[in-house]
Amino acid sequence: MTLDAPHHDPIRLLAIGGSAREASRTRIAMEAILSVALDHGITPEIVTIHDLDLPIYNDDTPLAHQPESLQELVEQVRTADAYLICSPTYHGSMSGAIKNALDSLHVTHGQDDAYFNQRPVGIAAYGGPTAINVVNTLQTVVRTMRGITAPTVVTVSRDCLDASTGAITDEKTLRRANRMLGEIAEMVAMQRAFNAQTAECIAP
Repeated sequence: MTLDAPHHDPIRLLAIGGSAREASRTRIAMEAILSVALDHGITPEIVTIHDLDLPIYNDDTPLAHQPESLQELVEQVRTADAYLICSPTYHGSMSGAIKNALDSLHVTHGQDDAYFNQRPVGIAAYGGPTAINVVNTLQTVVRTMRGITAPTVVTVSRDCLDASTGAITDEKTLRRANRMLGEIAEMVAMQRAFNAQTAECIAP
């Protein structure tokens, strides 16, 4: 079975990011990264921290009693083929709001399809020189949540983001975004091929 791209079935990518601010530059950066998603057969769905508006996660509260936005997020995570996590840089690390959103997915702990369930995850950060710390922290968290990180990561600095147009103006950053999304598409294709071959092997 070949792994030709673009793929026949669109790749459903769930992007989680931004900040609590309505006019979030991190959200703008995330949308700019995803501007080339369709070139790779990827259909993105964006969930922002602002729209989620989650309280601090309380593990004593079952899913049925969690906010509706978290219940919807859990379903979106379950049905996605891949993910993108994009955090602002706060005090040299990922934001507490992003971490809280990821922590809130612990509500599915113990289920077979909990967390990212061995699916590809792209990692991006908005900020200055310490944005790489955000990437490093997110990589650790994603691995713990059973995600497979794409090899290429993206950091978007204030200087290379035109907030008025929502475009990334730095060619190197654009190339990295394009490469990361291409890697995610290839990873999804390999998973689909493996699943199809496995199904053929166990078919009566």
